[in-house]
Amino acid sequence: NVADLYMKQGDYSQAIGMYEKILKKADSFLPVLNNLLYLYSETGRDMDRGLEIAGKIADMNPQNGAVFDTLGWFYVKQGTYGRAEMYLSRALAGLPDSSSILYHMGVLRYRQKQWKEAASLMQQAMEKGLKTGERMEAEAILARIETVANKVAQCKQLRRSGRHEQAMSILN
Repeated sequence: NVADLYMKQGDYSQAIGMYEKILKKADSFLPVLNNLLYLYSETGRDMDRGLEIAGKIADMNPQNGAVFDTLGWFYVKQGTYGRAEMYLSRALAGLPDSSSILYHMGVLRYRQKQWKEAASLMQQAMEKGLKTGERMEAEAILARIETVANKVAQCKQLRRSGRHEQAMSILN
């Protein structure tokens, strides 16, 4: 409970320390492993330890959408998109209305440069009620996607009118 409180207060360092202490006594307690993996994902700290925990969770073969989401999010943050896709797809299948899972899948699609799907997922996530930090990041991603779409539209228009040099300068 103390570790959960630290996590909710945003004191991730204290929460990580407490969760690690718990794991010394109960090394396969899924809620602690899940929360610890989430914290390593969010902080970007000790990703090797996060990878170890992700492997342990995967070996336990949990059938839990929230755990699949945490695994997927860890792999998004790590840049291992194939694994992220696998876990986030399973998470979405189990919890299709979860704003966080939609957001995480949207971030994955954005990083994969699948902008239309990313924008759709971000919109859905915001409609479902994202937390403030995630909402701000979703809005920023949507703004970047819109900026790129506008530049591409400008380039197409310039190319059609024969102004190829100007079109190329927009993309630089």
